[in-house]
Amino acid sequence: QNIGALSGFPIGKLSDRYGRRSLLACGCAVAIIANVCFGLVHSVMGVMIGAALWGVQMSVTQTLFQAMIADTIDPDLRGTGFGIYYLVTGFSLFVANVSMGFVFETYGSTVAFSCSAIIAFASVLLTGLLPRTALLNKSPQL
Repeated sequence: QNIGALSGFPIGKLSDRYGRRSLLACGCAVAIIANVCFGLVHSVMGVMIGAALWGVQMSVTQTLFQAMIADTIDPDLRGTGFGIYYLVTGFSLFVANVSMGFVFETYGSTVAFSCSAIIAFASVLLTGLLPRTALLNKSPQL
């Protein structure tokens, strides 16, 4: 979490300057590398590197998602928008953690983290489908 906290501000500045799409894809790419470290490198150093990279990707993606919400939601509805975001995120994390635990226990760590890396790769591909206004720091209301 310390790495995530340290990288939040620079990521926000970079997204304001260069847009959200490429940085969001980079965050997902870092998740792929973190999953490879967790799933394939069976050493303390592999886990440490994976954890550090996971913190970076969390900072990148969470910073960008929060900025996208603030950019696209009417100011009078931002509280509701963030509430819905955290509701969906919490439910999704619950489902993802239960699924990951099942795959981990049934098939092992390599398969579990490989599945996670594949999902992160799909996320990289799907960033191209996101509305361009949400990724460029331009609100559609302007």
